[in-house]
Amino acid sequence: MRKKIITAEDPIEYEFSKVNQKQVSSHMDFPDYLKAFLRQDPDIILIGEIRDEMTAANCIRAGNTGHLVLSTLHTSNSVTSISRLRSLGVDNDYLAEVLNGVIAQRLVRTICSYCKEEKLPDERLLERFYGAEVPEHSFYEGQGCEKCEGTGFRSTYQYGLQKVARGKTTLGEINRVIAPPLHRLSYF
Repeated sequence: MRKKIITAEDPIEYEFSKVNQKQVSSHMDFPDYLKAFLRQDPDIILIGEIRDEMTAANCIRAGNTGHLVLSTLHTSNSVTSISRLRSLGVDNDYLAEVLNGVIAQRLVRTICSYCKEEKLPDERLLERFYGAEVPEHSFYEGQGCEKCEGTGFRSTYQYGLQKVARGKTTLGEINRVIAPPLHRLSYF
């Protein structure tokens, strides 16, 4: 069975064949694309982000007419997604009708590539995650260096600063999501 899939993304990170992908611009934003998409009778609509009342309202309208709508919503966890949608003007009755699921994404820090060394984890951790069948692959741990400020990790804060430098986000957004350290970190 074929499915008609249409997306509005900002930016389009991966291109898929047979998927109608649209790049958000100053001329066409998420709510504009949603309205246009509904005229094309898609089976699945992917909206890059619900960030305003109009996008939220149009997503609810699309879901209410039988379309599967997938999107992201910036919240701390799954439960606060409901209150975030409420703050964007979505009525509780509509939420109950169209919301099928919410998944939260947890980010983990990456081991610092400058001080990463092979090291077997504690036996209790190995048993907890693998039981008696310890895998054959190597395990690594950051030892701490100047680049990671002794943490052994390349932290989320550093990735945030890289995204600011590339024009992908703002310092205000980084400050909202991650409490910055009291001193400046090197992030390259």
